[in-house]
Amino acid sequence: MIIHDCIQGSDEWHKLRAGIPTSSEFSSLITGEGKPSTSLKKYASKLAAEKYLDSIGSKISDGFQGNAYTERGHELEELSRVDYCFSRQVEVQEVGFITDELMRYGTSTDGLIGDDGLVEFKNNIATVFFDALVYFKKNGKTEPKYKPQVMAS
Repeated sequence: MIIHDCIQGSDEWHKLRAGIPTSSEFSSLITGEGKPSTSLKKYASKLAAEKYLDSIGSKISDGFQGNAYTERGHELEELSRVDYCFSRQVEVQEVGFITDELMRYGTSTDGLIGDDGLVEFKNNIATVFFDALVYFKKNGKTEPKYKPQVMAS
């Protein structure tokens, strides 16, 4: 594991991500049930384009500039981290980007805990949060749609 000291969203961060699968897009490779995603070919094309653009020195952009939901997540992330640390009595190390040793895939997880743990905060809007609670109460586990990102981290 290589921890790259960079700011998430910076040019360096985008360059590190260029052309490699990342945990935030892992649902484009595999579903929460472990089946190949229907988005696999489209995602592979996106990664190939990023790899090519990076090789010729062109600026990389994943096209997604965020929305009200991602903005909310960014705004509440630090509060979520503080709450998690306090309630669990642990320290969370913030990271910019992490790759495997061969830089084949990466993640911008919300933090690392010790040598073998991580956190990924989801600050969903009320209706999505409520639906997740109902699913958990009914099934005793997290909705499968959240699994690929965490499994890839």
